[in-house]
Amino acid sequence: MNTDIIIENNAMIQRIDELDSTWFGGANYFSRALYYIAVPAKFGGSKPLAANEFLKAIEIGPNYLIHRWGRAKYLYDLTGEMAEFESDLQWVIAQNPSKEGNTYPWNVYFQEDAWKMLAGKK
Repeated sequence: MNTDIIIENNAMIQRIDELDSTWFGGANYFSRALYYIAVPAKFGGSKPLAANEFLKAIEIGPNYLIHRWGRAKYLYDLTGEMAEFESDLQWVIAQNPSKEGNTYPWNVYFQEDAWKMLAGKK
């Protein structure tokens, strides 16, 4: 594990919190959730903390597809919470990609990937 890059990323997350924790619809909380998933527990990683960060991101940016897509892909797939996994991905698919938080190309990607993830789980 390259702990130096993880520590540097966490320092950047903390700096964004100081400047504007609601930046880009809660992107910082999304990033912190990934941090908690990626880091081993002995270094501060925690799936429950990651789940809480995803909730904060969704609260701040409820129309950002990335939050629910990422929660399904990186947390629920890992924890085996399949009902929640499917619910998040179905929500992503149901959104209008040209009207929601992220840019249109990213939203299309999230939707296409959601379809693939659902197809792989059935």
